[in-house]
Amino acid sequence: MKTGSQADQRAKSTDDATAQAVASVFFRLYLLILRLLSKLAMPRAFAVSLLVNPLLTFPIRHQRRRNFALLFPDPAHTPQKRRQLEKDHLKYLAFVRAEMAHIFLSMKPEDVRQRSSLSGGQHLEAALSKGRGVLIIEGHSGHWNCTPALLCALGYPVTAVINPNPLRGANFRMLHEGAGKALGIKLAFVGQDAYSSAKESFRNNQIFYLNFDIAVRTRHTKWFPFGNAAILADLGPAVMALRHRVPVLYAQNTLTERGAEITLTPAADALSSSMEKPSAEKLMHSWLAQFQKTVSAQPEQWWALNYIALADKTVLNNPELREVDETCNAGPNSK
Repeated sequence: MKTGSQADQRAKSTDDATAQAVASVFFRLYLLILRLLSKLAMPRAFAVSLLVNPLLTFPIRHQRRRNFALLFPDPAHTPQKRRQLEKDHLKYLAFVRAEMAHIFLSMKPEDVRQRSSLSGGQHLEAALSKGRGVLIIEGHSGHWNCTPALLCALGYPVTAVINPNPLRGANFRMLHEGAGKALGIKLAFVGQDAYSSAKESFRNNQIFYLNFDIAVRTRHTKWFPFGNAAILADLGPAVMALRHRVPVLYAQNTLTERGAEITLTPAADALSSSMEKPSAEKLMHSWLAQFQKTVSAQPEQWWALNYIALADKTVLNNPELREVDETCNAGPNSK
């Protein structure tokens, strides 16, 4: 006779298997769409991407709308304004999908150089002149994939951190590995070799690139204020910046009809003269404030709005939810 615990485990196992099967079917459909878009010139790819938009965006509408409501509450943003914002966001999703199809499946380095532009290169040169490597941080905004691709196409050795399994059952890793090989980007994977790859990049005075607006791990996370809402962030990147004492640059990415426009600016790091006793929390707070300005300027271009769960600011008043593992504030000499 089965116990309740065994029955629950069996039900959970069945649910997991079903979820992975659904994810596998979704990924095959998504990959088929990307392959079609990659074979079309950009204007036509965008038009076709708009046609399939409802199929891919309707299932995640509730998360998107909840996040919009938290970020832009009444009365400053009326329901009508939020509807227009969502309309602009859906247009952006179709646009970035077409761009992603090309960068994942058909672009070469020379194509990336023609399709993207970089400002603030002097900050990168200044950071690399220190001989410690550089950490480049960015949110999933504009067309973020173009940032490491363009830097690599311009001749800089780049290692980019990727979530190897964002959706169990969907082989997104295959897409990233294919693009990385075609564009010359070295990949590191969260939970596998990310830290050792960062250490190697910094030792060789190279670029280590990551996105910080989606918390992939469950450990070392904390809620931070983000405009009118709160966002859950993984403090790992900030701990890394402190331990290795590397310069940090923030990448702002705007997607236009001409392609991605990328701007590099200095971000808070272990050597920030304006910050007394830098800690992982202080660095992350500063980085998120920098990214929040980007989101305020172009809210329709924050891709991650569909996949993260923002919270009401009241979560910041809950001591239990604000607790962070003490190792997250480890200084540069920590082991």
